[in-house]
Amino acid sequence: MATIALNIQGVKTGLKKDELYKLKTLAKQQLSVILENLQNQENSWLLNYSNELFVVELILVNSEKMQKLNYLYRQKNTSTNVLSLQNYSQQELKQGLKLPKILIGSIIICIDVAKNEAKQFNTPFDEYFLKLLIHGLLHLMGYDHSTEEEAKEMYALENYLLQKLNLGTCGIIANYWK
Repeated sequence: MATIALNIQGVKTGLKKDELYKLKTLAKQQLSVILENLQNQENSWLLNYSNELFVVELILVNSEKMQKLNYLYRQKNTSTNVLSLQNYSQQELKQGLKLPKILIGSIIICIDVAKNEAKQFNTPFDEYFLKLLIHGLLHLMGYDHSTEEEAKEMYALENYLLQKLNLGTCGIIANYWK
């Protein structure tokens, strides 16, 4: 069975040390449940791997840093809640990389935006943080929401994973797309 490890860092998040530690612990604890359920998906490229270690870099930033990154990678001069930067395409991952340790990409979560959205959706921040982590991880695995068909598939899986973590939809219904 393949495993996923999180490499977590906080960059100018505005979080206190204990808050940052809590988020890191929460992410690491829930990752095994997320991975197990992703491996059970019929079309998962994870089924092509057995003993490999997948590494995901999780970077927590503030709005100012996220705006710069969003402009750099997406040419959008605004902050956003989560960015996912893939190192490999879904096609490459499906074909099977022959590496003992594979850094599949980075998930960047903006703490400021996440806190505001959690409040807007009347959801506890830590639950909303996990929703963003799942969303980012699905992007790294090749899912997208550029078309309505893609969005239906991605958000159905996102909702499935949220339910497996006993989070429901975190106060929102993930069936929109844009």
